[in-house]
Amino acid sequence: MERTLRGAMKVKRLRNVPWVSGMLVVINVIVFLMCTFSGNVLYNKGELDVVSVLAGKQYGRLLWAMFLHAGIEHIFNNMVLLFFLGAMIEKVTGHVTFLVLYFLSGIGGNLCSLLVKLLQMDYSASVGASGAIFGLDGVPVSYTHLRAHETTLHL
Repeated sequence: MERTLRGAMKVKRLRNVPWVSGMLVVINVIVFLMCTFSGNVLYNKGELDVVSVLAGKQYGRLLWAMFLHAGIEHIFNNMVLLFFLGAMIEKVTGHVTFLVLYFLSGIGGNLCSLLVKLLQMDYSASVGASGAIFGLDGVPVSYTHLRAHETTLHL
């Protein structure tokens, strides 16, 4: 009985640890280090640009660009925000929901970026997790708004 209780307590503690946020940070840092030492190989394969995605039908760039960063300041700022904001959101939403929100935000941000680039006839490339981070910024705001609206409906 005591052994089962200890096991249940370990599982509960693991649920409260924001390990998905931490893993995303680790993956981003590893990819950044790989880019630093391999030159432009990964950037050429994953940066987000209108021509490659729309004309070249390389839709994976909507995802891959989220893991590429343009410099140490860029990755540092994104990863600090991802770690702390992500940990907060992950504790509230759970691991799987957080991961889904992260990727939907990132891909949605990259789609918006492509649309703006297309409308402005801007053929430059972009990289970074900023779309995902900004999408995560909206989660607490949306959650608060929905909770306030829910409370108002039940009064």
